[in-house]
Parts: sequence; C-alpha cells; structure tokens
Amino acid sequence: MFFALTFLFGWGALASLIAFGGLMEPVFGPPSGTHPVFVLAVYSPEFAALYVLWREGGLRDVRSHPRRLILWRMPAGWWWFPLLAMPAGKYVSALLNGTAGEFPFSPWSMVLPALIPALLLGPIEELGWRGYAQPMLQRRFNPLVTSLVLGFFWGLWHPPAFLLSGTPQSAWPFGPFTLGAFALSVIMTPLFNVSRGSILIPALFRFQANIPAYPPRGSRGRTTCSPSWQ
Repeated sequence: MFFALTFLFGWGALASLIAFGGLMEPVFGPPSGTHPVFVLAVYSPEFAALYVLWREGGLRDVRSHPRRLILWRMPAGWWWFPLLAMPAGKYVSALLNGTAGEFPFSPWSMVLPALIPALLLGPIEELGWRGYAQPMLQRRFNPLVTSLVLGFFWGLWHPPAFLLSGTPQSAWPFGPFTLGAFALSVIMTPLFNVSRGSILIPALFRFQANIPAYPPRGSRGRTTCSPSWQ
C-alpha cells in the first residue's frame, strides 16, 4: 500500500501541475522546485507512510514516527560518512572537471536561502523511504535487495518531475539520475541500519547530496544575484 499511495499522491500532484499549471500560475507562480504543488509531491512518501501507519497502528504509531528524526547515536567511526563522504566526492568531481576553485554563488550570501529547499525537500522524503519502507522491506529481504527495491521505486517515482520545465530535474538526464538513485539507496541503507533506525542520519546524507554550495562539477558557472535580490 505504501508504494501505491506514494505514486498516487506524488504523480497525482505533478499531473495536476502539468495539466493546470497555467491556471495555478497567477497564484503560485510558474512550476519550480519550490512550487507548493511540487513540494506536496516531494512529501508524498511521508504522507503515504503516515496514512499506512495510521491504518496499521493508529495515532500512537503516527506520533512516534517523526521522533526517529532525533535519534543520532551510532558508532563514532560511521559519522565521518554522512558528514564528509559526500562533500569529498563533490570536490573530487569538481577537481577532475577543473572547477574546484569556483564557488557557485556570487555574492556568497545567496547560498543561505538556497539551503532551505535542500533542507526541507529531499530529506523529508526519507521519513517515508527510510523511516517506513526500508524496515518493512527488510522483514522480507536482506539489506542489499532492500536497497535495490527502494532504488527502483525511488527512480521510477521521479519521471513526472522531469516533464515539468522549471524543476531541477528538467535539466538532468534521466538515465544517470536513476543510476544515482540506486547508488544512494545502497549507501543509505547501512546508515539507517547502523544507527538503529534513525531517520536523521539518512536525511543528513540526503541533505549533503542536495546542498548547492559545492563547486560546480560541470560548466554551469556561478549563480549571480539578480537586481530584485539587491
């Protein structure tokens, strides 16, 4: 039921944005990564998880679910990974592309508002993918198979976002993105397990993956301040 509801909520929201985006534009603006309907679609894994938890265990399970965001204990040797592995990978990639000396925002203070979507979008997905789906799948499968199943559904859930101009996904190639979904899923599964079910740790890693403050890996250049921000 979780996966069916995730697709129903997420695809339904984005389908409405594709079909009726013109009617919504006077109120919410053009489609973008911060459009309210797009945000609702991003939150669909958590909405689905909360509904299934309510059906299975009532309000008690619903209330206890977000508390796993404050679980932070795991072996000290593992903390380097969510904190340092993603930044290191981003900088190595930028170094290989000759852009390691660049900072993608000018002036630097523009990075601060750009951090808000990185914090409030992707990491919230993990309340559903990791907080509900992973432990349910691991009742039947080993961690590797669980990672691949989650990576498959995670990648398959995203295509409508690629059809919307103005979203971050509209500028990305779908094939490499899907491979990246599998890779991130394989990485985040042991982080969830070694932290004994913490959603905070995978969410932190996801934030690191989405954070816009790293040097550009390609030729996108800097994000400069427009006059309306000055």
